Amino acid sequence: CAYCISPEKYEEITDYETHKAIQDQMIATGLTKNRYIGGEPLLLPHLPKLKKEAKEKGLNTRLSTNGILLTKEKLIEIRDYLDSMALPYESCNDELNRSIRGTINHSEIVSSRIKTIREMSDIGVLVNTCVHKENINELEKLAYHLETLGIDHWKLRMFNSSSGRGAVPNKNRFEISEEQFFEIVDHIKSLG
Repeated sequence: CAYCISPEKYEEITDYETHKAIQDQMIATGLTKNRYIGGEPLLLPHLPKLKKEAKEKGLNTRLSTNGILLTKEKLIEIRDYLDSMALPYESCNDELNRSIRGTINHSEIVSSRIKTIREMSDIGVLVNTCVHKENINELEKLAYHLETLGIDHWKLRMFNSSSGRGAVPNKNRFEISEEQFFEIVDHIKSLG
């Protein structure tokens, strides 16, 4: 997305053996919560195997996905090894989502994935929203929509222009003040 907080990648780790070695080392040194985040973890063909191994070792497991690749078949494959799933959702306005994420029908995609998760599992559903200049006036509508979807947790984070491959070049486009951020957070909380 246009405000990606992930750093530039110079080399992508894609093989199971390396991922397993990293995961095993982290567990051996005290890891208790296993979080696979993006890019897009569902691109890894061996993700279900890694999640299963983490769950079998007693870890709390989460997957953060944009939802595009989360089919019913994929959910069936991973649902027994997940405690929660996190999805990004910035606005119910798909033109805005498209300009931010480059995804067509993002609102429909994420809403349908949340409904599918709810229908097919007891996995906790979290939504992450980056609050910025372009979506700050859309958040009340999103709050009401998320309430109808029955999510478990909604995390609002303020756009940070100091890190990430997408954030730094888009400072002027997205940056808001802390005052603006906390004002909208307080407003959302007041909605009940």
